[in-house]
Amino acid sequence: MDNRLKTGINMLDRMLGGGLYEGASCMIKGAPGTGKTTLALQFLAHGIENGEAGLYVTFEEFSASLYRDARSIGIDLEKYEKEGKLKMIFTTPEVFLSIARKPGGEFDESILKYDVKRAVVDAFNHLESIGEEPKRMRSLAYSMVNSFRRHKVTSMLLQEDRLFLGDVGGLEFGLPYIVETIIQLKYVELESRVRKALLVLKHRASEHSNEILEYKITNRGYEIGSQYEADHVISGSAVRRAPVEGLVNYLKDFGPSMDVSIRLIEDTLIKMGQSFPEEHYPSKEAFFEAIKSGEAAISKLESQPIPLGDDIYGTASCPFRDTVRQLSDENNEAFIALTEKHRTLYPDAAVVHPFCVCHQNVRKIILDKTFINGSHLKSQTILCKSSALDKTAFDSRALDDVGLDKDAALELLQANTCLYKLELDEELE
Repeated sequence: MDNRLKTGINMLDRMLGGGLYEGASCMIKGAPGTGKTTLALQFLAHGIENGEAGLYVTFEEFSASLYRDARSIGIDLEKYEKEGKLKMIFTTPEVFLSIARKPGGEFDESILKYDVKRAVVDAFNHLESIGEEPKRMRSLAYSMVNSFRRHKVTSMLLQEDRLFLGDVGGLEFGLPYIVETIIQLKYVELESRVRKALLVLKHRASEHSNEILEYKITNRGYEIGSQYEADHVISGSAVRRAPVEGLVNYLKDFGPSMDVSIRLIEDTLIKMGQSFPEEHYPSKEAFFEAIKSGEAAISKLESQPIPLGDDIYGTASCPFRDTVRQLSDENNEAFIALTEKHRTLYPDAAVVHPFCVCHQNVRKIILDKTFINGSHLKSQTILCKSSALDKTAFDSRALDDVGLDKDAALELLQANTCLYKLELDEELE
């Protein structure tokens, strides 16, 4: 069995299926301040405390500031150096290239002399400053990673993203093809606050978590919390999911009759909608503020509506998305048959799957009890799109009412899953 090395961060090790493989290379990506160096220091310190010597190569930190940052999370680098358990190399990209290119040179000698088992290069994209051709840089990266592998050294290569909110696609020198593991650290804007998110983009030859988890950096280092209950986290501008998704997940243990199970979910959600008291707001602005804070009843059903102009709104996440994806991935025959039945029953409606009817019915119940300056809100679903089923359904009447054709509606939808019109009922004004 391949040996795995723990990172020293329990939740991250769980996400990695037990840790990093011995001799493997891991890229840590993130914008400045996301905690790349902190993660790397914890990785080295955990190894040293367990008898595995470390090597730290840095192009951007003065020794005093790096030692200070390490002490702030309880790691004494100077102590490790004096004990011969850690080799620190503060250098320039030019000097590093000259020693890394020589087999058996200073780079290899340091690994052998200290019996290094873990290594960090911080930050790898500083090599760009040398101005060599990308092809030669890829060759260097490949040689360096292979040198670590040859000595069975598990390495972390730190990569600084150019964009503040992260750049999942910004991978230089062909590194994603060279390294076994890629961990992305990101800033996330959610509810007018900047938070941090961690995800494992790649972990070759191993199962790994696909969760996007929130983390904080304290005086003890990384504290990784729960999964983001939001969508568009990777884009950096997250939209929180509605709490009803937890209820759906709780109820989705489908029995032999898919139809009965879905009706049970719908009945439960309808009762939830009927239980809400009437809500009165002085303006639409006040209504949307209540949604944003989670106080409005509709926020219990779906994610915050995204204004797209002319009283048309998008919903970033369907509350039934995970359930539909699971049933689709399982190729559930009963669900597939029921979906086709519903699309036949509602040929001119925005119904992609059976849950669309449930969603739209419950939304109507809630909004019928929502009043703005004495008039209640009414909604008209224009289209629904399911990425799990790769299907889109339009409401023909709604398209005519809003003056859109299908192409225009899809363009307006963008990355959302549902498009609907939300306006005051003129008859009651």
